[in-house]
Amino acid sequence: MALAPSRAKVLAFAYQHAETEVMDVVRAEMKRLGKTVLANIHDALVVRERLLTDDRMAIEDAMRTQTGNPYWRLTARQITRFEPTAD
Repeated sequence: MALAPSRAKVLAFAYQHAETEVMDVVRAEMKRLGKTVLANIHDALVVRERLLTDDRMAIEDAMRTQTGNPYWRLTARQITRFEPTAD
C-alpha cells in the first residue's frame, strides 16, 4: 500500500521545479550578456563581472516572459573576498 505524498513534499517539489526552470533562464541570459557564472547555489549565482542595472532588467524580463510569472525579481549583492585578521 503506497502512501500519498504529504502537502509539504508536493509543495517542495513544485518550488524546486520552478526554481530550476527560472535558474536555467537566468544562466542562459547571463551567457547571452557575456557574464561569467562562477557558481550556482540553489537560487543564487556568483558572477565574475558586475551586473549592470540594464542587465538585471533584461534578465528579469526574460525570467518573467519565459516562465509566465510576473513576480520574479533579482537582487544583487556584492561579495568581497575573506581577509583574515591578524591576532
